[in-house]
Amino acid sequence: MPLDHGYDYQPLQQGFRWTYELAETICFGENDCESDSFFLRDSVAQSYKSENKLDIFVIVRKKSTDRRIWEIDSQYTLHVDQGKLLRRMENEFIVPLIFPPNENRRWDGNLYSTSQEEIFEILKEKNYRVGQLNFSEVLKVLHEDFDDKITSRDIRFEVFAKNIGMVESFHERFSYCSRNDCLGEQRIESGRLTHIKLLSYDQ
Repeated sequence: MPLDHGYDYQPLQQGFRWTYELAETICFGENDCESDSFFLRDSVAQSYKSENKLDIFVIVRKKSTDRRIWEIDSQYTLHVDQGKLLRRMENEFIVPLIFPPNENRRWDGNLYSTSQEEIFEILKEKNYRVGQLNFSEVLKVLHEDFDDKITSRDIRFEVFAKNIGMVESFHERFSYCSRNDCLGEQRIESGRLTHIKLLSYDQ
């Protein structure tokens, strides 16, 4: 029986397209937060061979406020190398997934980055729901799960569904007020919450 490497948790083929809803809150200080929401559409626009004969997939990201008019926002690449999915975005590499994606596998998500080490871990889940969509086989890749309720909160994860790809991304990093008059009250002093949820996909 051939080994199931699990590559179908991030299918890559020209023409694939994912539409997401993004909600974001940025806090600059106490009682100084701004919230925004819009839509993203990621499409596999093209692919090419690298010098090492790897298939590099170029994903074009478009942005919209109404899902009717779309403007190009940015682009990034995805490719698989030695059992690792590599995402290059804004000239930084991250390893969002490894193969085969067995439960409890751990690795340094910043292995190819200049950032400090961050250990990611795979948690498998069934019957996972994102908005109006239900998924029966998903991988939740936990980046961080920390909240001491005194100084800071850092909760980050991404979710990949079989045969679809990334269906959710949750990144929340906030610092709490730590002055004597507010210590332990979880007053947000600064930080950002970015929540991306899949709305639809085409293959």
